[in-house]
Amino acid sequence: LQVGVIAGGQAVNIIAGHCTADIEVRAVPGVSPASLLEPVKARLFDLRDSGFEVAWHELSSYPALAPADGS
Repeated sequence: LQVGVIAGGQAVNIIAGHCTADIEVRAVPGVSPASLLEPVKARLFDLRDSGFEVAWHELSSYPALAPADGS
């Protein structure tokens, strides 16, 4: 799991009204990307119970590629 971009707010002394995070998950062969993302999504959506608005946009999903023999 890699958080590549986090953005939000206007200044360090002001509580941000919003925040966005761009994450990437790379699965290894035999592991589905969904099995890695589901716990992340579940935790994010748990934040709704605390009054946060949460949105999830999945841009792409594909299975891991196995390396070529001898690579």
